[in-house]
Amino acid sequence: MMNLRYIRIDHLLHSLNSGLKEVEGIKFAAVDIATNVNPKSSQKTLFCGLCVMHQAKIEDVITELCKMILFAFPEKLPKDSSVKVKQIIDQQDWFKVRQILIEREIKEKFYAPFSQQVAYLMDLLNEKPAPEIQECIDNLQEVAATRNIIVHSAGKVNSQYLELSGIKARVNEIGKDVPVDIDYLNTSCEVAKRFIEWLIVITNDKFKEYTKSKLIRDAWNACFDSPILKFEDWWYIDKNGEIIGFRADNTYWEVASSTEKTKLSVFAKCYTGRTLYPEDMHFYSLDTSNLSRVSELILAIRFIFW
Repeated sequence: MMNLRYIRIDHLLHSLNSGLKEVEGIKFAAVDIATNVNPKSSQKTLFCGLCVMHQAKIEDVITELCKMILFAFPEKLPKDSSVKVKQIIDQQDWFKVRQILIEREIKEKFYAPFSQQVAYLMDLLNEKPAPEIQECIDNLQEVAATRNIIVHSAGKVNSQYLELSGIKARVNEIGKDVPVDIDYLNTSCEVAKRFIEWLIVITNDKFKEYTKSKLIRDAWNACFDSPILKFEDWWYIDKNGEIIGFRADNTYWEVASSTEKTKLSVFAKCYTGRTLYPEDMHFYSLDTSNLSRVSELILAIRFIFW
């Protein structure tokens, strides 16, 4: 195993920014309903639907971020994580096995109240929210409690709502309706936006070094260990240190060993999509260690260009 960190900052930020846009879309939809839908009773039904969508999106943002972090840092999974033999046999590669473990962990953690979901993410990030962000989390916990009674209690306060909302409860009498209107949705969306924007800042701060270029470089250096296979000699790199292309016609090719040629052929095929050196793809000549490296290299390149 090459122990690569399968994570890219652009993937992380794309996921978070997509969530941010969807929250903004919910806010726009609420304004449209308030402006164009009559009677008021019809507005309430639609607002309740948006409230459910709003909370689902926030939880999706947290879930996806947790999955990406766990995939890159599987040591953060519980030490007693296990997979059934049949699950291993049924999978084509260890990526899938890792995903099985992550899905199981997420399923267990995310049946908890919203505040505990956030606490789990903070633990993965080794981060403690500032007081103003904790205020956002507390408000979103109340939105989650409101979502629950919309779905399970016809929008009427129950004991679970009071327990989950705590001091943020908007109605304190069991059996009463909890209002869900344009003002509530606007406020909830603004709170969610502040929370996601904070996640974007801390995520970028913690993972900004994990670029696509870094993953390619790390995969290369883990697979090849030779003075004639220096990364800089086989890749075009711009003045900012970013990779812009693979040198398929490198002159070092002629003096590479058969094992190096096989691994280079695989890399070139995966990167360019063309079989540049078909006569040198002799997998039978690889020992167990190099065969394992090539197998993971193929998986790494698949991830690089995902």
